[in-house]
Amino acid sequence: MLVGTECRRQIQSVKSMIRRHHSLPREMGTSVTVLQLCMQEPESTWVRQSANRVLREGGNEQSVVFCDGDPGSWNRCGVGAMQGHLGDVCSVCFSPCGNWIASGSDDGTIRLWNVETGEEHPQGPMKGESGEVGSVVFSRDGKLIASGSNDETVRVWSVDAMEELPAVVLRKHAGTVWAVDFSPDSRWIVSGSSDYTVRIWNAETGEEHSNSPFCGHSASVNSVSFSPCGSWVASCAGQYDEDDNTIRLWNVETGQEHSQSPLHGHQAWVSSVCFSPDGKWIASGSYDETIRLWNVETMEQAMAPSRGHSDTVWDVTFSPNGKWISSSSSDNTVRIWNTETGDEHSLGPLRKHTNVVGSVAFSPNGRWIASASDDHSVLLWDMEILEDTHAQDGDSSSDESESEHLSTALAAHNPDWAEGASQPNRIQTDRYIITAESATVKIYDVISGEEDSKLRASFFASSHVSAVSSDGDRVLAGCATGEVEQLRAPFLLTA
Repeated sequence: MLVGTECRRQIQSVKSMIRRHHSLPREMGTSVTVLQLCMQEPESTWVRQSANRVLREGGNEQSVVFCDGDPGSWNRCGVGAMQGHLGDVCSVCFSPCGNWIASGSDDGTIRLWNVETGEEHPQGPMKGESGEVGSVVFSRDGKLIASGSNDETVRVWSVDAMEELPAVVLRKHAGTVWAVDFSPDSRWIVSGSSDYTVRIWNAETGEEHSNSPFCGHSASVNSVSFSPCGSWVASCAGQYDEDDNTIRLWNVETGQEHSQSPLHGHQAWVSSVCFSPDGKWIASGSYDETIRLWNVETMEQAMAPSRGHSDTVWDVTFSPNGKWISSSSSDNTVRIWNTETGDEHSLGPLRKHTNVVGSVAFSPNGRWIASASDDHSVLLWDMEILEDTHAQDGDSSSDESESEHLSTALAAHNPDWAEGASQPNRIQTDRYIITAESATVKIYDVISGEEDSKLRASFFASSHVSAVSSDGDRVLAGCATGEVEQLRAPFLLTA
């Protein structure tokens, strides 16, 4: 019976195997695998207690993403899901303290999520009079949330009271408000709209700035961002039937556009723009599937565009230290880019969402990335755990390369193992090589490479055995149906 450290190691082994082969359905992740494994442990273990708590609070194998941590944890293996919205989640942001995530959806609500537990705020969602919520942002002091909507308004919400401030409903836009941002001192709100304008409002009184609106774009304004000093606003524009495709900088005090503005370079409409924490750079994402970095001093591109997404880049954001840019896309992925080189992070694309990822945000401490998707969910990615796991998987790959000679012996007994042929999922223990082929787990002797027919196990209830792992005294087979089969000792000791 596996408990404590051994159980944690086995769970990690299963997850690593599944991630490496990408063989289970992505929408399922390893939620079913881990929860079912936890439920088979003794009642006295923390693993079982964690699973019991999840089920007691109304969770199930389909709704829980991960539960393999200390009691009460919910995203210990690197990613957790926050579900509750009834429509596409269009925008996501962290509170300045990093304890809360706000999300806005086309179901007309704003929801707050506890980063530590993944649970929604006990006072439930905030909802205005009407309209889909396309953008949300916390004030820098964390007391307010501003939102933009297709009802052509900007609304302001009290975080403490969890309700709208009716005196601060900003109604001068003549189109959908796609983007909002707070000034560094939390006094002002900037908004961008499909009416081609950028407007600035007093967050306390709702009055428009004397220099507002800023006019110059010839298409929908899709994103806005205050500079860290508060003196400048960046905006970007474009839409299907217009050719603006520009980034513009506006002086807040004068209302004038920067003398070297607009910035040209994107080959299609620009969907997102963001200042770096030090104010020296601007990142942008576009329908042309690229991320670009601009030098604010020279008003020129800093390097070649970053490419990797296979569809529209909807959002970009800087990490707090300015070393990374995170992006979200219609290709259902989140990606991370090095701001010095433009190269993608070694983690590669973060894949868990099953639909367009429209918004992404870094936590204030840089450890977390939140992403919002048309699959109605918000996902929270733990970069520390993901990077550690990625490093462990790299070590496993090295171990596998050291035993490549075993493939030669296996090829003599199984044509599927021949060079150039598709190879089944496999792992190696001290005594055996264990494979998953079709609906069968087969076990081969390490020395001879021969299959031991006595140790073959067929899973007739499963459509396909897609991943196996072992901790020496049991084998786990993850199936495409989401089921997990376990083969225990003395099964592996009968040879």
